[in-house]
Amino acid sequence: MRRFFFGTNAGLRGQDAEEFDQILFCLERLGLQLHGAVGALGRYRNKLIGLAAQSPLADEIPRKWPVWHAGFGALYDELLDARNDALHQGAFARSLTGHAVQMALVVEDALMTNGTLVSQFMVRSPDTAELWQPISFVRQVMLSKSYSFLPLWYDHKGRRDWWFLGESEVAKYLRVAESNEDRNKRLAATVVSTVEGGLLSLIPARTIDPQALVREAVTLLQGSPLLVVGEDDPTRLLGILTAFDVL
Repeated sequence: MRRFFFGTNAGLRGQDAEEFDQILFCLERLGLQLHGAVGALGRYRNKLIGLAAQSPLADEIPRKWPVWHAGFGALYDELLDARNDALHQGAFARSLTGHAVQMALVVEDALMTNGTLVSQFMVRSPDTAELWQPISFVRQVMLSKSYSFLPLWYDHKGRRDWWFLGESEVAKYLRVAESNEDRNKRLAATVVSTVEGGLLSLIPARTIDPQALVREAVTLLQGSPLLVVGEDDPTRLLGILTAFDVL
């Protein structure tokens, strides 16, 4: 349910009217599921507020820190007032979208209140890097999806296991080029050729079982994500867990 709101690239955290509509659509879909019948956003109010109340961010924290947090009910009423207003532009759109994001974060927290297992928080079916891919494609994936790491299964340094290609390593590899021609060659080189040539360093990845407790997993999150793998087949990548996912 958590990914119902934010997916894997957190694209809904933007600040314009289009993204406001995306968040609104997600809230309406969730309201429909809770209400059990199609209706206007106002008809879903009690159900969504009831769900949000499972999170202290809906009411308890806003009462204690009203300067920093608005109550979920107040945000919802603002959303209802703006629902039929087509003029979401400029500063108003940014403010409205910011408040919609706050609502989504509260609902997200409520949905995960009882989550205890890694499988409930992990991003499923993550993108991976392949040995035969050019660095240009790895760079493209990292930039287009805001990834800091890409998992790679590889027999490297006597360790046949999961590794990470890190954005900082890729950046260093490309930016130490002495000329445009050199950079072009580096972009066209394959992952395996750059690693085997000692031009690109890999980071050993840590793995975890999907049924592990999140409170144990967070102690292992030190700079890089955790890879969630199958117990009987470690080559089967089930998901990836980052600090962002459990925040």
